[in-house]
Amino acid sequence: RVFAPAATVLERIAAQVRAAPGAIAVVDDRERLTRSDLDARAARLARRLARSVAGPDTLLGLPPELSCDLLVATLAILKAGAAFLPLVPDLPRPRLDEMVRDSGLRLLVTTTALAAAWPG
Repeated sequence: RVFAPAATVLERIAAQVRAAPGAIAVVDDRERLTRSDLDARAARLARRLARSVAGPDTLLGLPPELSCDLLVATLAILKAGAAFLPLVPDLPRPRLDEMVRDSGLRLLVTTTALAAAWPG
């Protein structure tokens, strides 16, 4: 399918939500989200992020756990106008510390289960 060159990722996703809101957007081993569910959850998280620290020129950490939550968080960060830095918890701690320090990371967006793996 050909998209208008000026369309952003978020504009393309919004068009897909409008076209078929009930269509399944993402599935993991715990849940299935329709396009409208995904959009609504991402919008809620985006508002929460924007109230705290997210916005233009803000970098947020995002552990890449394959799940519906990862897609929700990724879209929310983009909707809040921020950018994200994928942080793999399996990297050596000194490397993660260096990445956080060098990037000026403001916040780590994660799940309660994954937060335990992130000391400090």
